Amino acid sequence: MSVGLVAPRSLVDTFDASGPGFMASASSVGAGQFSLGAFGLTALQTHFNGTPLTGSLETLNPIVFLNQSINGPPIVAATLAYDIGLRQTVAAVTATYGVRDDLDVSLVLPIVHTDLTLGVNADLVAQLEGNADFTRLHLPRVHGGTHLTATGVGDLSLRVKWIAPLQPVQLALLTAVQFPSGDPLKLTGTGDYWVSMGLALGYPFWGGRLNALVNLGGDFDVGNASASQLTYSVGVAGWVIPRRLNLGVVFLGQSEVDDQLHPGQTGVLTLGPHDTLQTLPALGVDFGRQDTFSIALSARVVLGFGLLAFVGAAFPIGDAGFQISVATPVVGIGGVW
Repeated sequence: MSVGLVAPRSLVDTFDASGPGFMASASSVGAGQFSLGAFGLTALQTHFNGTPLTGSLETLNPIVFLNQSINGPPIVAATLAYDIGLRQTVAAVTATYGVRDDLDVSLVLPIVHTDLTLGVNADLVAQLEGNADFTRLHLPRVHGGTHLTATGVGDLSLRVKWIAPLQPVQLALLTAVQFPSGDPLKLTGTGDYWVSMGLALGYPFWGGRLNALVNLGGDFDVGNASASQLTYSVGVAGWVIPRRLNLGVVFLGQSEVDDQLHPGQTGVLTLGPHDTLQTLPALGVDFGRQDTFSIALSARVVLGFGLLAFVGAAFPIGDAGFQISVATPVVGIGGVW
């Protein structure tokens, strides 16, 4: 799962100096070497496809309901407006062991905190009794809502990376499995098994002072194929101060392979002009296939004793899909021993 613009498992190779953060590197930690890192990241979701999640998610037409109240009319029509606030914060631990010089095994364990606020404003605009026409209503607005906070283990990831014997070009093949150890009802996990396959291609310049990296891959949802996506990224990182300060920039992209929800799956019965009944998408929101892009900036500082400090942020490009307020910041510390 991703938090804002960043998937915690994309941080596994952060302390490998052969490439920028937010990407899988094309090199190994080395036989018998061990890499350990701890990260924190947070994101506040504010928009969906350019529409603010606070006050702007409204029904296209009044929705027709069966009234559950004993004393009220059996059928009513109401316009609804939603206010949604969702912040997720993750503390993740990453660990990599070099089985051989050309083979690494990595684990990512995220702890996810979810803070969800959902508000609903309803205006009852019409009622229907018997076979008569709808009768217009002028009633005060009704407010409701809920607040959910939850903390728990997220989806555990296991990755295997094999490095091809090529020089000077670096090539790594990656296979990963994400387990549904999180709780989808608390928004700490996806609820599905995911299988990821991909490659990392790297090339060092200027004696290794600058490294370019390309990632190509696919994330496949075993339980829901339409949720699968293709991922791609390109980045560079260089030593601004040799063996002390490394800066990187990355372009990140992902493309869904299918619509997340088809129009018929979000259709509701609505009251249209001249009291005609129509089936329309509930909020007029497009859940079609999306391509999302971002730019990530990072800095790594060598602290000594094998430790490095990491700080970075991912910034959205465009307004497709769920978007965040300004950026997804990431901080971390770790190293290779």
